[in-house]
Amino acid sequence: MLGFHYTGDYGLVESFSQAALLLGGEGPAGSYPNDAASIFAGVYALYCGLAYIVVTALLLAPVFSHVLRRHHIDVGDNDARP
Repeated sequence: MLGFHYTGDYGLVESFSQAALLLGGEGPAGSYPNDAASIFAGVYALYCGLAYIVVTALLLAPVFSHVLRRHHIDVGDNDARP
């Protein structure tokens, strides 16, 4: 919100709306007033997308590990066995 507030000269309510729409994947509510706001929006969207992927992977890693162990699937290095 603060990034939109300072770079785009939006009010706090409009900053919240822009941040929520961009984070939710719907895109901006309109065009940005200047280049600084556009660049901030692009960086914000890329960061949020990457953060979402990383957090999801960290939360689901134990589940996938449990499933692999439950079905006796070995994903480590295996020596060639005759």
